[in-house]
Amino acid sequence: MKLLLIIINIIFCGLITCSITMFLAGGAIGENYTDSLFVAPHYFLILPIWGIGVSLLWLYFYKKKLKNVFFMEIILINIIPWIALFLGVFFTHWVL
Repeated sequence: MKLLLIIINIIFCGLITCSITMFLAGGAIGENYTDSLFVAPHYFLILPIWGIGVSLLWLYFYKKKLKNVFFMEIILINIIPWIALFLGVFFTHWVL
């Protein structure tokens, strides 16, 4: 049950991350005055930043055995991919 919660959260967050990345990289209708598919390809940097967050999450649960982790800790730690998504959007939109 614990592993299922983690995997479902990572898959759902990954789908949302890919959707947001594709939308931002493709640009809105008004931005795409060229005939290119991706107007702002620098938004693809969201994916590696999110991947680092997921890797840290997986490393945490790999080092600490899953049977020793409480459900509340799983719920709190599962926020890491969502924070990584926010940091990726923030970094690529306002820093670059």
